[in-house]
Amino acid sequence: MGKILKRKIKHTLPIIVIFCLLNILTLGFSFNLNLNFVKVQERGLVKMAIGAQADTATTSVIVKNAPPAFSVSPTEVPTSTSTTPVNVGGSIGFQATGLDGEGDDYWLIICSTNSATSTQPGGLPTCGVTEFCLSNKASSSVSASCTYNNVTDPGAETQAWYAFVCDDHYGDPHCSLSGQGSGDGGSPFYVNHAPRLVHLYTSVDNQDPGVNFTFTASTSDSDVLGGTDHMNLYVCATTTGWTAGGGCGVGSTLCVGSSTLNTSISCTYATGIPRMHGAYTYYGFVKDWHGLAASQGNGTSSTYNVNNVAPTISNVTLNQGNNITLNIKNAPAVLVKASSTSVTDNNGCTDLSSATSTIYIESATSGANCAADDSYCYQIGTSYCSISKCSGPTSATAAVTCSTSMAFYAMPTDASSIASTSSWYAKIKVADAPGLKGEASYTVLNGVEVVSASALEVSELDIPYGTVQAGTNTGATNALTTIINFGNTPIDTEVSGTDMSKNSIGPEIIGIENQKHLKTAFNFNAEGTVTSSSTPDTVQTDVSRPTSAVDVSNPIYWGIAVPFGTPSANFYGQNLFTVVLDKYDNWQYTP
Repeated sequence: MGKILKRKIKHTLPIIVIFCLLNILTLGFSFNLNLNFVKVQERGLVKMAIGAQADTATTSVIVKNAPPAFSVSPTEVPTSTSTTPVNVGGSIGFQATGLDGEGDDYWLIICSTNSATSTQPGGLPTCGVTEFCLSNKASSSVSASCTYNNVTDPGAETQAWYAFVCDDHYGDPHCSLSGQGSGDGGSPFYVNHAPRLVHLYTSVDNQDPGVNFTFTASTSDSDVLGGTDHMNLYVCATTTGWTAGGGCGVGSTLCVGSSTLNTSISCTYATGIPRMHGAYTYYGFVKDWHGLAASQGNGTSSTYNVNNVAPTISNVTLNQGNNITLNIKNAPAVLVKASSTSVTDNNGCTDLSSATSTIYIESATSGANCAADDSYCYQIGTSYCSISKCSGPTSATAAVTCSTSMAFYAMPTDASSIASTSSWYAKIKVADAPGLKGEASYTVLNGVEVVSASALEVSELDIPYGTVQAGTNTGATNALTTIINFGNTPIDTEVSGTDMSKNSIGPEIIGIENQKHLKTAFNFNAEGTVTSSSTPDTVQTDVSRPTSAVDVSNPIYWGIAVPFGTPSANFYGQNLFTVVLDKYDNWQYTP
């Protein structure tokens, strides 16, 4: 074959050379002729023919749209960690920057798996399984972001995520390879689960108003990453208005507690004063330290019980602190009051139901528990006691007044009395409504005195001597007067008189000195005390202090002598009876 080729070349070379020269001349030497010599089968060099030095072939390629890529890696905004997870039902953001070679706009999409697809025409990218969020369209090299709202429970404490940037190329859109970021801002994000309120109860119950109750919630929380969740308990008076962010509704917070355990939380609450006794309902709400409310049990109710407490009383006064002056017998009785403006019931003054009182002499047997006796002891029942000045259930204080009519013969205790070392006191008891369970009493610290009041009355309107002959006397025949004790002391009697005048006029008289008196019956000729007009005579009538309304009395006997020569006529005069305190006898007093 080599031989044949050489032969052909030898025969045709001149023609080729001539053709090339002609062309060179025709083109006006516009081209340089390059003669290339090639070695053919290593047997020598040959000249190539003109026009055979090169050839052309048309090139073609179909360029497919390239997907965008991340110029700034995706990251969570804000970053979630084991101690700052996103709540189930909460939100988490994502941010990245995509770069597209053709400058196409792009979307940022976050998926639950490593799968995302672009669709056309004009369609949005989609995730292979679950889409967490899709951004608005962004320009190439401009940051894009989206937010995953209402985060669902993945069943674990972390959730893997995959980010893609997908371009908006018309006809051939593509999504990038997935990105998961790095560090705390990278996949996965951490998820916080809601706690549960299992049981709510009053662990310290039945307390007095103002004393601490303890409310306890049994709780559970499954999260352990980043440490056991801290828990918060809100105890509210109502269910209205509670939020995980704000706690109880306005004005309804009873107490707030926290715990580093996720099994039990407690808080304490002291009621205000006053607080009515009885059962009160409260409501419990729990959230964890990430602000996530319990998914079960929030709004559970329980009760606490406020004890009934005894009322108290102080500052009791008797007769407003004034000494007591009694009226004499048959005059209107003196109304005496025991009172206090300092009655307190921590369950509220409306809980006060009744009051009783005792007004008594200090020396009375059993003191304020004395048996009723108008001389020493006045037991005042509920009908004669009133509770006042209670302004309503928000007030704890009230006033009480107990009244009694004091007998005229009540034992005096002033300096004139044999009982001057004693005073009169008052004790008040107040009771509350629940079966009179609570009662309190108070005795006035400083007693008052009942003033001695000596008084008498002569029961007869006159002293009838009858008919006496002039020059004679009444002898053993006596007129009688009766001295009745109208006061509260034992008494004697002073007597004096005036001359008796004829028919109350004229110069004829029977002088007072002609009258005699004695506390017992007497014979004028042998006994009796001459009555005087100027110097009263004290008759030891020894009328005892009354101990009841029954009259206590003693008599005074009288006689008269009519001087010889006294004209026959009716004579009239007047004798005066004056009460005298008998300080040392007949007090009828047993201290």
